[in-house]
Amino acid sequence: MRVFIALFVSVLTGLATAQDPSPTLWYGKPAKNWNQALPVGNGRLGAMVFGGTATERVQCNVDSLWAGSPVDRDRQGAKVHLGKARELLFAGKYRAAGDLVQKQFMSERWVRSHQTLGEIELTFAGHEQATNYRRELNLRDGIVKVTYQVGDTTFTREVFAQAQDDVIVVHVTADKPGAVSVRATMGRKGPVEVESDGPMLFLQGRANQGKKHEGTSFASVLWVMHDGGKLAQEAVDGPALQVEKANAVTFLLAAATDFEAMRPGKKKPLKPKPKLEALMDVSLAAAIGIGDLRRRQVSEHRRWFDRVALDLGGHDKRALPTDERLALVKKGGADPDLLATYFQFGRYLLIGSSRPGTLPANLQGIWNQHIDAPWNADYHININ
Repeated sequence: MRVFIALFVSVLTGLATAQDPSPTLWYGKPAKNWNQALPVGNGRLGAMVFGGTATERVQCNVDSLWAGSPVDRDRQGAKVHLGKARELLFAGKYRAAGDLVQKQFMSERWVRSHQTLGEIELTFAGHEQATNYRRELNLRDGIVKVTYQVGDTTFTREVFAQAQDDVIVVHVTADKPGAVSVRATMGRKGPVEVESDGPMLFLQGRANQGKKHEGTSFASVLWVMHDGGKLAQEAVDGPALQVEKANAVTFLLAAATDFEAMRPGKKKPLKPKPKLEALMDVSLAAAIGIGDLRRRQVSEHRRWFDRVALDLGGHDKRALPTDERLALVKKGGADPDLLATYFQFGRYLLIGSSRPGTLPANLQGIWNQHIDAPWNADYHININ
């Protein structure tokens, strides 16, 4: 028993990390819907990556984008009814006690939904007929990677939510020079302003539900950098950025809200400026460059992820796509390595949706495509 416990502890404390191949979810086709997309997150920013070839959809979130505003929910005078509520409870009149508490103690329900930040859409003309496709999420690196071929050219796309510099990164490369051409747009359900300026797209708005319950103001900035080729701004069907015949293209997304200024007791600036904050973040990240951004991503993510390793064997099945492995298990097959990956995926989601200095993970972590989310994607003490 002591030997077993020692082995178990050594595995769970990360001593087996060097021997354990990086756990990975991978698929042989793009996501058909949001639930099949792959998540990245840095605690404050999150994104769901669909992995399309002709069109890539990256749905984005920031933890503090909420409808509604701070409200004093204390029910004045409730304490004078406490004695009567106790009397009813001790007399076994539970319904009457519940009705009294509901009427005299409970305040108006004022929870409003966490909301999506919006989406980046990348269009790759001529990439409809792709071959040798693979879409993967490396849990240890925190990077979604999409690879495929168009003709004799291999394209690679990496997406990650980098914590130190607080940006979402989309990096597109090809194995032949001048092969990357891409059109980028931004959008969101509901009223927002989208504009372009140089190598940037700006999206701004304010959260609300049905033009009521106004919440945080928000802004996101998408900055494009390209190696070779040329950049042009387009205004067809709205602002867009078009890069032609580059060797590589990198998109950086930063976002901010006025959440801190809305919090009770906080010293409120005269005019919160989410757009300026997002622009500062993306400008600093752009100055770092893609190589260092990626290195910093892997280093910081592993600092959290490598605290725990779990190796149950059966690595040979990693040659199969994750959805095929799951189908075999549903039919009664054994795949202990898939169980270990599932365990690590749970850790990955928590690491990605809540870290020191960010808001706690909500009901959906941080990944939410809705304006009016199920259960508001809010906080509960009795569920999930």
